[in-house]
Amino acid sequence: LRLLLDDCSAAWGCLASQDGPGLNPAALDGLAAFLRLVQQNDLVVLLASAGLPENSSYADMARQGGSEWISGERNLQLLTPQGLQAYRSYWGDLLSGLSTRQAPLEVVLGWQLLSEAWYQGDQPPFTLEVGEVTPANGQSYDLTDPQQKQALAVDGLRHFSAELRQLILSLD
Repeated sequence: LRLLLDDCSAAWGCLASQDGPGLNPAALDGLAAFLRLVQQNDLVVLLASAGLPENSSYADMARQGGSEWISGERNLQLLTPQGLQAYRSYWGDLLSGLSTRQAPLEVVLGWQLLSEAWYQGDQPPFTLEVGEVTPANGQSYDLTDPQQKQALAVDGLRHFSAELRQLILSLD
């Protein structure tokens, strides 16, 4: 099975709390119950994320990284230190919440960080023709060089994936 985590569901509401920071306890309860059903039926599940839940404290945290050098929701989430921290908080809260509820994480075949990984090419830094930008990985990229922009995109996603992989391995 493959379950997209971030959408709101009639069964348990929205995953992100609508009343403040963090995740909705009822949604975590529902997800833990779902994982128990997966286990009882000898299935496995791929839990996929479309990104940070809209209107959540996590999305707000990622937006704090906005500047003239990096903008656009997805670019902020994937390229800024604030975006990376927002994803760390999101995935950390998700796995900790499921562990607290004794959800059978062994039925999770994989954690898909993004169901679709993409950047907003019509937003900075990809639209800029001058200057240098330093994303979350700490390396500087010359925006006058198209190959450097491509390297920024590839390196940014690799860094994002590696950082979150370590977090998930530490919790699962």
